[in-house]
Amino acid sequence: MTATLQQPPRKTAIIQARYMDQMELELFLLGLFGPGKCDVTWTRGFYQCVLPRGLRRPELERLAAKIGMERYKIVR
Repeated sequence: MTATLQQPPRKTAIIQARYMDQMELELFLLGLFGPGKCDVTWTRGFYQCVLPRGLRRPELERLAAKIGMERYKIVR
């Protein structure tokens, strides 16, 4: 009999931002979730962020301030 580890469900956030915002975005998520916990991929003007859980309102507000999201938006 083999035991299988179940991965907790992950959330995907689609963030519309500039390509130059990637480092700030990754540093923010690293500080929030820790190393190796999320993936950030740039695709056609959007960052696809696979996260261990969704972002909470205060976290979204901090992220918005960090990367100047008044010009951008979280799509999903």
